[in-house]
Amino acid sequence: MARTLRMKASGEEAYYHVVSRTVGGEFYLGDVEKERLLQVIRTYGRLYFVEILGFCLMSNHFHLVVKTRRCAEVTDAEIVERVSSHYGLSPDVVRLKDLAALREKLCDLSEFVRSVKLEFSRWYNRKNRRRGYFWGDRFKSVLLESGAALAQCLAYIELNPVRARIAERPEEYRWSSLSFRLAGKGEFLSWDGMETRDVRAYLAMVYEVGKGGRVDSKGREKGRIPRDTEKPVSLWRHKVRFFTDGLVLGSKGFVLDAYERFSQCIHKKERRAHRTAGVEGVFSLRRLTEAV
Repeated sequence: MARTLRMKASGEEAYYHVVSRTVGGEFYLGDVEKERLLQVIRTYGRLYFVEILGFCLMSNHFHLVVKTRRCAEVTDAEIVERVSSHYGLSPDVVRLKDLAALREKLCDLSEFVRSVKLEFSRWYNRKNRRRGYFWGDRFKSVLLESGAALAQCLAYIELNPVRARIAERPEEYRWSSLSFRLAGKGEFLSWDGMETRDVRAYLAMVYEVGKGGRVDSKGREKGRIPRDTEKPVSLWRHKVRFFTDGLVLGSKGFVLDAYERFSQCIHKKERRAHRTAGVEGVFSLRRLTEAV
């Protein structure tokens, strides 16, 4: 079967929600593996021109929300510094390489995710003396608009542990960007594209998305939980497909603009922007045609 085309703003500044799952959905990722995976993500986040906005590492898949930089804004000096630091090479050696090719690679979302997955799978196979694929199908990516759509998507992935019933509150789950920010360990996480840069205000937003209504702007609990509500987060207890299976998420104008830019990849009947249930003012674009 032919692969579907990936909607990717190559060489441009853009935000994405990335999801990748283990082969067969196997629960390979324990605490040790999650720690290693996060180290790999951070390592390649320093090499590639990709900012990490959020993450959630689960037992059989991971979520990332990232921003790619515009290639034209990346200087030769930045490339030399990152490549020499990552590979332990002399800056003079790196300057002899094809910097234009390196610039294109280091700004590419697919190359970043491929490097993360390849590095981790090699480590896992060595550690467990196994062979074969670790990751399943190609990673999924959703093109996001900054602002409301980005914030809603980031909150959605922070709520994964609550949906999976492995945490009562999203901030209790160790392997998410929310817990790292609250613990003061989120220095590697970017706030770019978000309407707030305050972790308590962000926590309140996550609860608002979940319709818990239990945290104010300063992170303090307010009100009482209804007796028939066991968990503080109640709205997105089930998967919301447009966050992972959609193609574009944002305002109606952003979605329709994406259609014009990627029209060769999209079925004509999918031209309209679909209103997303439960998220005011956010629309989605769905389904790609098959590659030929």
